[in-house]
Amino acid sequence: MPSKDLFPQILLFGGAIGSAVGCAVSAARKTIALRKALRWPSVPGTIIESRTIYGSKKRDYRIRYVFVAGHEITGSTPRLSGDWFWNTNQMEAFVARYPAGREVEVFYDPENPRRNCIDRKDRRGIRLLWVGAVVAIICTALLVWVAVVYP
Repeated sequence: MPSKDLFPQILLFGGAIGSAVGCAVSAARKTIALRKALRWPSVPGTIIESRTIYGSKKRDYRIRYVFVAGHEITGSTPRLSGDWFWNTNQMEAFVARYPAGREVEVFYDPENPRRNCIDRKDRRGIRLLWVGAVVAIICTALLVWVAVVYP
């Protein structure tokens, strides 16, 4: 059993490694999903809701669209890379591209049309996850180095 002095370091290392692995796994899954989406068929759709949501601490957005793939489906995943943006201006510009009433091309998974998107090329959200994974790996390496050099 580790000594009580090592317990905080073990928790810190575990958290840093867990963050790195979590970001990398999420980024890898989204990358794979984007590659599969490049082969999805498309149908015309219509934006039914497009807005930026301003909270007291967080800004978010909501884009919903309707399309027919066997039956009418309402989608709310405009991009497969995730909801993260580097800054609010990027998010607002993305929302502005899809005003309510606009006709759009909707890409959908023929095996499960509920998996769909209107932008299958935007990778900014995935890049942010990879950056998070790299930062977590660097921080973990620094923590290990400090623990070894200054025990």
